Parts: sequence; structure tokens; C-alpha cells
Amino acid sequence: MREATRGYVAALLEESGAGASEALAAEVAAVVALIARYAELKQALEDGGLGPRVRRNILEEVIRDRVSAYAASLVGFVVEVEPPGDLMRTLEGVSQRIEAEQARQPGEPDLDPPAGRKALRERVEGFLLRRLAPSPQSELEEIEDGVFRFARLLDSSRELREVLSDPTVDPDARASVARDLIGTKLAQPGVSAICYAVRSARGREVVATLDAMVDMVAAERGRRVADVQVAWELEPDVEQTLRATLSRLVGRDVELRVRQDPAVLGGMVAIVGDVMVDASVRHRLSQLRDAMLEGKVEVGGTAMPPLAGPNDAGTGEPENHG
Repeated sequence: MREATRGYVAALLEESGAGASEALAAEVAAVVALIARYAELKQALEDGGLGPRVRRNILEEVIRDRVSAYAASLVGFVVEVEPPGDLMRTLEGVSQRIEAEQARQPGEPDLDPPAGRKALRERVEGFLLRRLAPSPQSELEEIEDGVFRFARLLDSSRELREVLSDPTVDPDARASVARDLIGTKLAQPGVSAICYAVRSARGREVVATLDAMVDMVAAERGRRVADVQVAWELEPDVEQTLRATLSRLVGRDVELRVRQDPAVLGGMVAIVGDVMVDASVRHRLSQLRDAMLEGKVEVGGTAMPPLAGPNDAGTGEPENHG
């Protein structure tokens, strides 16, 4: 089962509620039985030569009005994202996963295994694909901003970050703390997304996962996010120029997410995906130091001698002039 499917199942279970999970598991099992019964249908759904969307359309046409909207959405997603040869095994696993979640008691560990950064982001992407699907553009903007602010809150508080990322603390309890911190300031899909990140990630990965969520929500809105680090607040005209410049570089509208970092010293550092613009004083000082170490700095037309490096400091013994 791909990580995106795990995330999609988690979102759907949360959305449908505990009362619907038993029926959902039975409906997925019924779809598996239906596919197994009709050889031509199974052959079409496992045909890698057909596009994922085509295979999904075939199944949705067959099961229309036979299962709930939740079940149709779930099996359709599985058909579209899973390898064709793994379809039946994955659907059976999804049905079993839903049944196991229904039996899980409060305080027990999550059923999905711990995941590394790449796998966790795929899982989160699957969760967001389901949870954000019905959200209007205005709500997506609110969610993006709320997730970003929550990430910065954790980034600035070591104690809070440790509480919300401690693997020895019950995931339900961690999510409850996050929910209390958010309060009523954010739409429910945003609250769900943050709580899912807090439940799933560990250590510093919580902040990294939340930042990845910000990028995913922005992509859903057709935008890219620039992480801008500054020593002090940018003037509005500077922000506007920076936004326009980065938009031209990446070929898409860019939103600036500005945060203050005294280590920058002055200027700014902007990162959009793989693109980085470093116009910080810290970077310029580093370049100057490297140039001085190499003897490439001129004063009044005269080259300065190279600075002594850490291995050229000498022994500290007095020179012998005799």
C-alpha cells in the first residue's frame, strides 16, 4: 500500500466518522468481490496500458449507485494511485485497515507504521488530497496561512515542539494539545491537517511536515511558497519587488512567507523549492572572509596578503633572529 493511500484512508475515516467505518470496510470488501467475479473488469483494471484516470472511470461507472460516496471515492483513489498489479491486494488491505482502526482503542498506537521524511510527505499529500477537496479558494488561503503560523509557533518554542513530537506520548493526546492551541481560529480541514502532522511526525520532522503542507496547499491554489528569512521586517515595496522577481524565476505566482531570523544579520534569504536567493549580510561576510583567506581583496589598488588560516597560525614559539 502506497503512503498516499494510507493518508487518504486516514482522512476519509476522520471525515466519515466512527459510525460509518464498519459499513465502509464492508463496501470495499464487496467491491473486491465484484472485481474478482468479473474477469473482464479485473483485466481492465489491472491493464497498465490504460491510464490511471481511465481505469478509475471504468470502476466508478460499474459501482455507481451500488456503494456510498465515501466508498466510491476511496476505491477510485486506490485504482488511480496504486500499481495495477497490486490493486486487489491493496483493496483487501484497505478493508482490513479500516476494520483494525474501528477496533483500535483510545491511547493505543496508530496503526500506520512510522515513516521517514519522504514517505511521511507522501502520506500527508494523500491526506490533504481528500481533506481539502471540497474547500473553496478563500478557505484554502486561510488554511495555508494557519498551518504556516502553527509551524512557526513550534519552530520558536522548543518545549512545545518536544511535547508535540514525543513518540512516548499518546498520539491522541498530542493531537488534542494541538487542537487546543489552534482553538477556533482555523477551518476544520486545516485543524485536521495540523493534527494529522502532529500524530504522524516525530521530532523536528513535525515542523518540516507542516512546512511541506504549506507548499501542498499553495500548489492546490496554483501558487508556490517562498520561505523568506530576514533580520527585520521588509518594507512593502521591497516585498512586492521580491515577489515579482521570484515569480519570474519559478514561472508561477509566489507567496512570501516571511520570518525573522537574527542570524541573517541583514538583507534576506529566499527559498522557493530548489531556487535560493541569498542576499544576506551573513552570506556577504562569508564571501569576504573566503576572499581574504585567498588573498583576493584589494585596498587602494594593492592586494592584501592572505589571512592566516587555522592551520597557518604557527607554533607560538619566538622567532630566532640570530
